[in-house]
Amino acid sequence: MLQAINDKAKGIIGWIIIALISFTFALFGIADYLGDGTAPFAAKVDDTEISVRTYQEALSRQRQRLESMFGGNLPTDAAFEKRMKQQVMEQLIIRALIENRANEAGYRVTNKMASDKIKTIEAFQQEGKFISAIYKQTVNSQGMSLTQFEDIFKKDMIVQQMQGALVQSSIVGNESLLQLNSLQQQTRDVSYIEFNNAKYASSITLKDEDVQQYYDQNSDRYMHPEQVSISYIEIKTSDISSAIEIDEEALRRQYDEYVASIANEEQRRAKHILIQLDSVADEAAKTKAKNKVDEVLSKLKSGTSFDELAKKISDDPGSATKGGDLGWINRGLMGDAFDDALFKLNKNEVSKAVRTSFGYHIIKLTDIKGSKPDSYEAKKAELIKQLKQEDIEKIFYDRSELMATLAYENDDTLLPVAEALQLKIKQTDLFTQESGSDIALNKIVRDAVFNSSVLKEGRNSEVIELDSSHILVLRLDQHINAKPKTLDEVRPVIETTLKSIKAKEKAQADALQVLADLQQGKAIQQVAKTQKLSLKKLGKIKRDNASANQTIVGEAFRMNKPLVGKSEFKAVDLEDGVAVIELGSVTDSESQANAQQLQTLAKNIESGLSNQEMTAVIELIKSKSDIIESKNL
Repeated sequence: MLQAINDKAKGIIGWIIIALISFTFALFGIADYLGDGTAPFAAKVDDTEISVRTYQEALSRQRQRLESMFGGNLPTDAAFEKRMKQQVMEQLIIRALIENRANEAGYRVTNKMASDKIKTIEAFQQEGKFISAIYKQTVNSQGMSLTQFEDIFKKDMIVQQMQGALVQSSIVGNESLLQLNSLQQQTRDVSYIEFNNAKYASSITLKDEDVQQYYDQNSDRYMHPEQVSISYIEIKTSDISSAIEIDEEALRRQYDEYVASIANEEQRRAKHILIQLDSVADEAAKTKAKNKVDEVLSKLKSGTSFDELAKKISDDPGSATKGGDLGWINRGLMGDAFDDALFKLNKNEVSKAVRTSFGYHIIKLTDIKGSKPDSYEAKKAELIKQLKQEDIEKIFYDRSELMATLAYENDDTLLPVAEALQLKIKQTDLFTQESGSDIALNKIVRDAVFNSSVLKEGRNSEVIELDSSHILVLRLDQHINAKPKTLDEVRPVIETTLKSIKAKEKAQADALQVLADLQQGKAIQQVAKTQKLSLKKLGKIKRDNASANQTIVGEAFRMNKPLVGKSEFKAVDLEDGVAVIELGSVTDSESQANAQQLQTLAKNIESGLSNQEMTAVIELIKSKSDIIESKNL
């Protein structure tokens, strides 16, 4: 099997382990692809570095995810923290391994493939039709740009391609399917007695020395987090806006530009009669053309139809048959001379002869469409807002540049920035890397101050953009290292922990005694009645039973099949106590599965087998890669 996987690892199918990417995308998010460029790496996978910032953000997201899942009640012990850190680091390393190998294997998804797939996602549709506005709003609400989302989506499509290939290589035979179906349909008669920790906790009394001893041995589990406070200077467009005044002359210029833009948008419908004349024509040809123009103008003046004259006389074959109609014309389409004449005419008015490179045109304006400009007074408020915004953007940009330059050139103080920009240096209260108030509510601010150049070297931060209208630069004011909490602070937590430990021990002791009684031949009903214990009878259940305690179900189906007329017993740990299980009988199904049931079973099993192969391939890749983990995290 391992050799088969090794063979696959040398070809395209070898990299079909990217299924894990789907999980790590959801867990770590877009920001984890953005290292800070200056921090030492947390790990290195071949030539790919995983930055400390990437690791810290992934750890933070994992902690938040677990808190959300378990209502904020996470263990505070060091062992749990260590396991969580190890899991996060492992996922980051696996992701780097997979991405490297996928690129080497040449897997690609085109923009069109991704676009077509995205359009089928129901979250981006309305009444079964893809709506781009919904797509953009949904993606942006998750803090992503469309480009970022599509990049991740394409990588996820690569995952699906690879998974599909593995499923094809994990085909299960019909005989195996029949055996597996029989196991799925098997029933087991299960009962159990539960020993709940809470029953014992109320009777436990703790001694002060027990609490003190536990605190002394585990004080590193109960720590006040590292804290900092900062000084900062911020620039907001809202502050700039209040100081800007717009003069009347600027408003007039802006209005004139507006009127001109409206004029450019206007369309006019025209007819023309063309008397063709080459640009290098001799005098005789010019005289002949001019006489013909005069003749046309004379006939028009006497009432002859413009359409009839165009059909008979015009040298423009494209419009002559239509009475000279040119359709709708935008300014700039026909050249300056033609435009100047046309856009001065009133409706149904005929121009004088207009000379262009084609010859002489006699133009008739037949219709006008386009917006009429608003009056100056009606437009004034909008123009003020527009001019203000332009000034704000320019001032904001200039001040941003000056802030960045001065903060960099004087990286041990904010005073030059404050003096040059005439801004106040503000201070914050203490906050941690995980949470803060006011300006420290922003994660980007907290990350900036815990960057080594600010925290350890005492430098000013780079300019931080909170959004397009708000920037700041900061430096460290106060730094308090993490320190143990006092015993008084954590006494209630320790007492709860100790009571839980001792309650579990009592529950286990009672469960083991009951197990011994049952194994000696006592009936479970009698034991439960004598000791006033609660006996829960599940009856005959299948492996897919979802209503019962899943630990009980899983353990019951791992127990050995009892002899006829006998029972098997087992003690198992539960999340909130201990249980003793009785397995009374095992009944195999006599019915045969139909073709559809076997097909569904095959898909489920093949998918599971492909995941097993993925795990094996990951281990193979890891064994062939150079992986370095930092020891200082």
